[in-house]
Amino acid sequence: MGGTAHCGKAYDGNWLGRTLYEGWDAYHTVLDLQEQDHWPGPEGAMINGGHLVDRYYAEDRVLDVLTRHIFEDSPTPMLFLYAIGGPLVDRVGSGETAYGGRDAKWVVHYKHVFNENDHNRQVSHHRELSRALDRVLPCRGFYNYADKDFTCARSNEEWLQAHFLGNLPRMRYIKRREDPNLIFRSRLS
Repeated sequence: MGGTAHCGKAYDGNWLGRTLYEGWDAYHTVLDLQEQDHWPGPEGAMINGGHLVDRYYAEDRVLDVLTRHIFEDSPTPMLFLYAIGGPLVDRVGSGETAYGGRDAKWVVHYKHVFNENDHNRQVSHHRELSRALDRVLPCRGFYNYADKDFTCARSNEEWLQAHFLGNLPRMRYIKRREDPNLIFRSRLS
């Protein structure tokens, strides 16, 4: 389980160390990290984004943005729409967990996959889609697919608020208590 990761700008080290590094818009597609002897190159790079939606329906303006940027534009990103709310989730109070998006009903998750030659075009399209969704959805990010440059959050504080919502003080408390030596890098530090 050795090997070396050469991931471009920010990190150079072994693949396990790379997985622990916060590089949320620099994921690489790997079928099974356990069998890799090195971190893959830029041929499988991707960028993720996700907006939480707080109602069970999609307004026409949301559907218009998705239709234009997913089905009519090129490049074509992957789009995932899935429910995350419901009666069982609603039974758990917002103060009972650290996750701030408990009241969301579904997620708009979009992903651009690209190689080195297509990087600029894909990242540009990703940002355009994200900004278009910013205009029709609240600035609420889905932490599982966090985009470090979430376009509606202009500062680190806004980014944290978008992803942790009302639980930001609690998340900071947990981070200080459980990781006082800052072993795991995070925007909470």
